[in-house]
Amino acid sequence: MTNRRNTSRIFFGVVLLFATSCTHTLPQYQWINAASALTTMKHRDSGIRTISATFSLLLQSGEGQVELKGAIVAAPPNQLRFRAWKLTRTVLDITLNADGLFVFSAEKNGGTNASPTKLTHDRLLEAVAFLPGFSDATSWEIGTSLKPDVFAISQKRSPGNAKMSCFIDKKTLTTRNCTYFDEHNFLRQMLVFENYKDSNGVAWPMHLSGNGENGKFDIHFSNVIINEELSNRAFVPTRRAKKQS
Repeated sequence: MTNRRNTSRIFFGVVLLFATSCTHTLPQYQWINAASALTTMKHRDSGIRTISATFSLLLQSGEGQVELKGAIVAAPPNQLRFRAWKLTRTVLDITLNADGLFVFSAEKNGGTNASPTKLTHDRLLEAVAFLPGFSDATSWEIGTSLKPDVFAISQKRSPGNAKMSCFIDKKTLTTRNCTYFDEHNFLRQMLVFENYKDSNGVAWPMHLSGNGENGKFDIHFSNVIINEELSNRAFVPTRRAKKQS
């Protein structure tokens, strides 16, 4: 039987790590250099006003696996909401808005735990830095790649010297894979981005997989829509959610 506390921990670690990899149907970029590419990526992301998508998520750990369905809406840079459910029961509901961060998480025994992984406002913002529209290209450093078709970038993360490194496809300026090392240089997560599709000029990975300290995950997106008007209640948290400090 799966453990919902562990499920929540994996979900919090991966659901917001959305970035942008390669497919021949995407707009092609005329390569100049990495600095110019980062500027183009920043300009492209700045045009993202809203994001909405649905997804299916498979989480696997040493305690078993669980399949979830979910939805995300976002209005960069400071509003987003994630919901995930199993069958008809909501197991996670996370809302970030101008009033702060609100979290609801269902426990296996039917109770609730509003912060199963000590999710904080800063931790959530760290995660969504990789979501198109939320990223800041100026915070990335240019690295070295031995492959001619990609360039490497890295970003220091708190606490300490935690670091995320990614390889970006030169032709489409989309992320192929990323690795995250903590402040002790321990590998925490490996991510692979595949099957990109264009939505209003934004390349979105329809398949995202990862392997890390808390297990594996596999997520498939559907109905990705960029810059569509959202409901005026899109970022109103559920009454069961608790505000996080």
